[in-house]
Amino acid sequence: GKVAAGKYDHAIEKITASKSDRDPYSKQTNLCVAYTKTGELDKATRACEAALAITLDTRKPRRGHLGPAHAGRPDRVYLALALSNLGVLHAAKGSPEIARRSFREALELDTGLSAPKVNLARLAREDVPSA
Repeated sequence: GKVAAGKYDHAIEKITASKSDRDPYSKQTNLCVAYTKTGELDKATRACEAALAITLDTRKPRRGHLGPAHAGRPDRVYLALALSNLGVLHAAKGSPEIARRSFREALELDTGLSAPKVNLARLAREDVPSA
């Protein structure tokens, strides 16, 4: 989509204009990343926290968009992604300790995702983590 292509402003417009609530996790995750990338950190915080809350709400099944590699453990993968994105946001907000904790929590879920590990290493080098 537009977020993956780096067209963050356009993605935000498209996502916020959509009336569909078919996949709230993806909507909030994409807003989390796009707002973080555009520096709208208050809006990013709300979206990142909403994505995390959705992953923790076991009553809401999510559709699988993760591909066959993660098919057996989608809820843990969604949670790891949400935690990793939250870590990126905290790094952007100048809170490296909170960011580090989010990345470590994501890693402890043992999903095989590379983003939390890569971002933890970037944080250690004082480089900018990325969603």
